[in-house]
Amino acid sequence: MLKIKKIFSTFVGVAMAANAFITMPISAFADEETSHTYTYDGYEVSYDVTNAWGNTEVVSVTLSNTGDSAIENWMLYFEPNGQVHNTVNVQEAQTSTGTTYFRNSGYNANINPDSSVSFCYMVDDCEAVPDNFTLCQTREEKESGYEVSLKVNQTWGDSFNGEIIIQNNTDKPIESWELTVDTNFTITEITNSWAATVKELEPYSYMLKGTYTGTVYPNSSVSLGFNGVRSGEPTITDYSLTEVVADENLIASADNYLTSSVKEILVGKDNSEVYFYLNSLETDTNITLYENDIPVAVFYDDGNYAAHGDDIQGDGIYSVKYNVDINTDIDSSNVYYAKSDNNFASNEISVDLIIPFTEKELSDMAYVDNAISAVINDNSYQSSTIDERKESMLDLLNELDINNKIVEDSIEIDEKNSILSFKYTRDVVGDILLEEFDDETDGIDLTDSIMPSVDAVNLLNTTQPLSQVNVAILNSFENTPFRTDYYESLVSDWTEQGLNVYYDDTVTVNDLKTALLNKQVISLSGHGTIERFCLNGEDEIANSEKDQEYETDILKGRIVKSYNYGKTYFIKPEFFSYYYDKGSLDGSFIFGNSCSLMGHGEKINEAFANAFLGASAEGFVGYCNNVESGYSRNVMRSYFEALMTGVTSAEALDMSVSEHGEHCYCGAYPVLRGDPNAILIGTDIENGDFEGYTQKYVSTPLSWKCTGDVRVLSKLGDDIIPYDSRMAFLSTGIGSKEESYISGTQGSSMSQIVKVGSYSTLSFNYDVVSEEPEEWVGSIYNDKFEIQILDENDNILSSEIIEAVNTSTWYSVSGINFDGGDDTVYHTGWATKTIDISNYQNKIIQVRFLVYDVGDSIYDTATVLDNIRLN
Repeated sequence: MLKIKKIFSTFVGVAMAANAFITMPISAFADEETSHTYTYDGYEVSYDVTNAWGNTEVVSVTLSNTGDSAIENWMLYFEPNGQVHNTVNVQEAQTSTGTTYFRNSGYNANINPDSSVSFCYMVDDCEAVPDNFTLCQTREEKESGYEVSLKVNQTWGDSFNGEIIIQNNTDKPIESWELTVDTNFTITEITNSWAATVKELEPYSYMLKGTYTGTVYPNSSVSLGFNGVRSGEPTITDYSLTEVVADENLIASADNYLTSSVKEILVGKDNSEVYFYLNSLETDTNITLYENDIPVAVFYDDGNYAAHGDDIQGDGIYSVKYNVDINTDIDSSNVYYAKSDNNFASNEISVDLIIPFTEKELSDMAYVDNAISAVINDNSYQSSTIDERKESMLDLLNELDINNKIVEDSIEIDEKNSILSFKYTRDVVGDILLEEFDDETDGIDLTDSIMPSVDAVNLLNTTQPLSQVNVAILNSFENTPFRTDYYESLVSDWTEQGLNVYYDDTVTVNDLKTALLNKQVISLSGHGTIERFCLNGEDEIANSEKDQEYETDILKGRIVKSYNYGKTYFIKPEFFSYYYDKGSLDGSFIFGNSCSLMGHGEKINEAFANAFLGASAEGFVGYCNNVESGYSRNVMRSYFEALMTGVTSAEALDMSVSEHGEHCYCGAYPVLRGDPNAILIGTDIENGDFEGYTQKYVSTPLSWKCTGDVRVLSKLGDDIIPYDSRMAFLSTGIGSKEESYISGTQGSSMSQIVKVGSYSTLSFNYDVVSEEPEEWVGSIYNDKFEIQILDENDNILSSEIIEAVNTSTWYSVSGINFDGGDDTVYHTGWATKTIDISNYQNKIIQVRFLVYDVGDSIYDTATVLDNIRLN
């Protein structure tokens, strides 16, 4: 009763404090616009100034869950733009670099769908309302600092009563924990149901989730009582724990966000020169780069690319060109952050220093490869059972272990997938598939027609401009007629119907590093298993030469050496996360036409989905369980062709499974992740204000197809600022992008495909900046800014030169210098342009902006764009 009374008194105190805020006298500030709503994917934030007096304002913030699942242990990052005090219903917290964010007060940690929480604070000297809010919590696996143990209390027959105990051995709480345990017993019920819930993932594997005990306090434990059924002595065979923590990368402000030109350096082989970039609005202050907490270099925004790596003076992008110290004989990481004299600190980033394979390590790996290949190629192995193969391989691996050719005690068995794994030198993982991939073991229905029927969706009747859709079909299956005939026929059909199809049936590791870029429809077709996409061993044969070519990917675990139907490599989700940055797959829909890329049984594995969605893909569909090929092909093709008719991603998958079934005869079913409402071609201009993903610095604008030098900036010089906080920038090629070309001319373009609907005009704001005036006005050096409207076949329907050096009116502007040019810069000033598009109503067009050199490429011209919209 005492505890209940204490909690009740806390809520009373909160209510009284909030009421005190509301009843304070209001000033004339209340007459201004003081209420703002910010809408994001899955949540909404309402910001209200409820009272103000003197230099103090009272702010009320409401965080609403508009998604389908609970928001757990919420944490919210935004810039209050003033000095915060007297918080109610919320706590202030700090990252390791001192950046402040806001987090729940414990009792209001979780927000169910269609629910909300509110909090209040006072702020002094508030300069402006926040321009962005970011939910910044993330669920992470806790790798150390805790223990899980089993206590058996009573037994009767095959039944028993026990406790699972989670011990926190750190000085920080474990919050919103989820515990996965593998056992040799069955859990029938949780006896203290107020403490946790339990979900059976598969036989003898359970997910426990804290409820009242959702927080394990520092140096404390929680105990979860349960009843179970045993067979032998009850034992927990394996466990893992996740918690919800602050993601410091999300907390880092877009205005103080640090990036680097490289993430890894292969010591002795790669160039040690690294460019660091800081997006910041800090002025009149020195900004220093820190390496492992030691100041090592100074940032510049001076337009001197050769000396400092800076393209443009006055663009708010500060740069450092720095040679990393690579005197190391072990794999290590250098941690970097930026700090100013005003004591702001950026996010932290790492540059990993990777030691290449030694000759001995390569020799030992080749020795292991040859030994395993000799066993696999033996006729007796080929004709033996799976169990016999396992015993043969275990004998060999144990012998290699004894002879120090593989890492000691690294052999693991995945019985479910018939995979043996081990570690070469340097902890490099190797996989041995005891059961080869072939038409029978994959459960393939050989009676299915090569080309599936797609009755529910008729691509030929679509009104979409198919030539605007770029398709990638990556076929990494073995080269057999059963495989290749299908995909070659699909490529032929789609090409005839106007699609731009890129087809690769000899997929390599290098191919996958770039093949997904600038594609809206992507089929990853090949054998697969959990967290493994398999390459064809005939096309990508693993050997010592390839091991050296791919050594950074191998050493970082992004690809795995494997033995199946050929000695090859498996691609892990981390590979796609590394090579495809946030924004790089924006507008893409990806279908994993492989077995088990989304898990086994009822246990969904999100690794591949998270990798693609983390690169801003619109959606990912993959199969849970081993899938038969006829079904997988039908669903894949129907899904993509439905997307091409203009339906949403969720509707496209619903249409496909309604025709072909929710699962194949062997139990595999497709799982969709991403935005269920995403469509292939939008009905309005997307990200026309360039504010997309402002919680992180993104160098190129999302939702736009860009060539040449296109960026997102927060300022340009002393006078050119965006209408909100971001604007697009297109140049004729500056600094690092000096060799950018369009149609044989130096310059840049930015375009987007859109269905016009009932809109009649396209409008936008622009300002053209150039080094050509006033010296070269009236000459042949007549750089231009142009807009084009194109049809579905890339034919230009209309075009207009908006500004040109010889015909525009120019005004001097200060604080801007383009690398390689002179120090006289002029601009047209912000202007609004409206284009008549009424002739294209209910049609799909491509809007393209271009900036290009005329006459020479010595002096540069650029355009900033903002507020591109249909009206």
